[in-house]
Amino acid sequence: MKAEWSEQARRDLVAIFEYIAEDNPSAARRLLKRIRGSHDLLLRHPMMGRVVPEFEVANIRELIVVPYRVIYQVQLDCILFLTVIHGRRSLRGIGPAAFIVPDDSDFADAE
Repeated sequence: MKAEWSEQARRDLVAIFEYIAEDNPSAARRLLKRIRGSHDLLLRHPMMGRVVPEFEVANIRELIVVPYRVIYQVQLDCILFLTVIHGRRSLRGIGPAAFIVPDDSDFADAE
């Protein structure tokens, strides 16, 4: 299994880093390291994150890296990081189609 970061997730990381670094560059580096480190953990345990409650789609999951939600899609051979948002932000009204990347697996129907 491999891990990939979508363009949206990369933009999110840059925006988060720049925002925090304005006041505290070392805190921004630490947070970025923690968020990026989540991919190593998920490669070993891809289902450890909870299903995103706003979507209720089995293969769209999130891992909390306080205070952020790292939202990812479990595909057959890949974990695709979709977006990183603040934990207080709700995705209600957006819908999973804004983030889901089609793949060849039937995994979404498995649970």
